[in-house]
Amino acid sequence: MNLRPIKTASVFLFLGLLAFPASPRALDLGLTPSHVFSLWLNINNSLIAVSGRVSGDVDLAGTLAAMKARNFSGKNPADVFGQVIIYRDRLDKVLHAQIFPRTKKISFDGETITPSDVYLNSGHVLSAQVRWLIVKSGDDQSVSQFYTRYKVVGKTPSDVFALVGLAIRRL
Repeated sequence: MNLRPIKTASVFLFLGLLAFPASPRALDLGLTPSHVFSLWLNINNSLIAVSGRVSGDVDLAGTLAAMKARNFSGKNPADVFGQVIIYRDRLDKVLHAQIFPRTKKISFDGETITPSDVYLNSGHVLSAQVRWLIVKSGDDQSVSQFYTRYKVVGKTPSDVFALVGLAIRRL
């Protein structure tokens, strides 16, 4: 597996989590909705790739790729985090039904949610989906393209909310 597209920021993120394992929430990494948006582009792309492998339907990937995100406004990181929780729960059910053990459920109780919180949980989603793709396709499928850092700027929580909602519909 080629891991070259994983950039220096990911290494610092990992090292930061190692340095503060007891309380990753205490560490605001300065991530923005644009960072999270980029991650959800990868999540949606990996979902499209895995769909054909899992279903055996060669047309499904095209159908899912044709789906477009809906427009939203006024969303905040907590709204996006709520969508991520829904997606993680649904993905976990699909993965558990196929081969993987269930993961710990996440929730939040009115605490302040930052884009960093959303990014870290979204990273878990991407890792789980790529693992699913690797298990289903073996060495046939390269996965490095799902770790691309897209150059996006000016995204809002509403933009990210739309991409997570798209992934929920696709799943």
